[in-house]
Amino acid sequence: MPHLPFVAGDIVSVTAKDGTFQILKILAVDEGGLYTQIFSQKFTNRPRLVNIDELTPPIWGPVTLPVTHDQLALCQPEVIGYHKVLDEDLKDYRIWRSENGRYS
Repeated sequence: MPHLPFVAGDIVSVTAKDGTFQILKILAVDEGGLYTQIFSQKFTNRPRLVNIDELTPPIWGPVTLPVTHDQLALCQPEVIGYHKVLDEDLKDYRIWRSENGRYS
């Protein structure tokens, strides 16, 4: 499957397993995959625009998650916005990489 044209900072809506839609922020992109930030809100219809500052992280479970290009493609992603990635946004990514993080 070809790599999708995402860049760090893209805000993406994806189809969740339960048929709702969730929002991810792409924090980093490399050959192996994408490192994403997950938000807890779910939508019954695919959102076309969101204010990322109004979204909240999950109460439990991961807040950031590495995914392969193929895994993300299966979720029918659509870019709906952009929000600059700040250095502090990459703290978990740098830790993951330093621990030889791998996309599964």
